[in-house]
Amino acid sequence: MQPIDEIARAYENDGYVAIKQFFSNDQLRNIDAEIERLLADDMSKWGQGEIFYEPGSDKVRQLETIERHSDFFRGLMRDRCFIEIAERLFGEEPVCDNVSYMAKAPKVGSAVPPHQDNAYYNLVPDHALTFWIALDPSTEENGCMHVVRGSHKGGIVPHAASGVSGNSYAIPELPNALKQQEKPILLEPGDCSIHHCVTIHRSEANRSASPRRALLLFVRSASCKVDEAGMAKKQEAARIMYERIQQS
Repeated sequence: MQPIDEIARAYENDGYVAIKQFFSNDQLRNIDAEIERLLADDMSKWGQGEIFYEPGSDKVRQLETIERHSDFFRGLMRDRCFIEIAERLFGEEPVCDNVSYMAKAPKVGSAVPPHQDNAYYNLVPDHALTFWIALDPSTEENGCMHVVRGSHKGGIVPHAASGVSGNSYAIPELPNALKQQEKPILLEPGDCSIHHCVTIHRSEANRSASPRRALLLFVRSASCKVDEAGMAKKQEAARIMYERIQQS
């Protein structure tokens, strides 16, 4: 892994940074085994907002708050590999709020519309980030993440209800000036990208015969508070999403 000061410079300048070989093969095998255990579990025990499927399919698209169902992932939230980087980037105590699993099944995995994570979390100050760990190769063909370089410096762009399963809130139309700053994040298994909670990002559908899976940890500084007005708008978008899911 590159020096932490180098990671911090890239993150602060661009709003994201890719880290090669963040996790070892052994660590990936342990993560894969625990994910498989969760997927084989009785999903009726999971609550609303914790599991999303691809529309019209039994393929899992997204698992949220998986630490509630797994001692393994509760332990991972406290791993120093995340804490040390977040401490350096925030300059204060970090808190991991959520571990999630994102999957794009071959030929089925759907696109994720452009959005900013803090449009969902509404944290003030916006000292929060996501560790995005590749469990499979992440390529342009199977729907890798695209980020808008430097967009973390521009504040929150207006979002609207999208109705997309698992991505209820999105930017309706990305301005051309921002589209020109988009970069694909190509990763190998065990690589990790870190993006700021205001960095605009999206992904295409999986057009390939290969899966694209990832483990995500959302981390914020301990001083963050929730903007209630912003959260109310996000919750209305979530209500519309759940209505559409029930109607499908």
